Amino acid sequence: MEKQQLIINNERGRRAAEWLVSQVGQGAVDAAIAGLAGNRHAYISNIAKVLGVEIPNQVVVTPPSEAKKRLSDLRVMLENKQK
Repeated sequence: MEKQQLIINNERGRRAAEWLVSQVGQGAVDAAIAGLAGNRHAYISNIAKVLGVEIPNQVVVTPPSEAKKRLSDLRVMLENKQK
């Protein structure tokens, strides 16, 4: 069976993964991934559940500066698309 990797789909997932590793260590995260039961995938939320850890909101909530930058980028994309 192929070894699963931690699934990180976006910036929020990256922040959560970094926080999780800082709290329990990479070894614990790797062990939790290896110990997933059944067909569960190595999403951050599944690994946190296996480890009995709840990721705080301040870790996963997008910082205002990052949100404003993303909105600005999207506006530019939309403006360019309408031209």
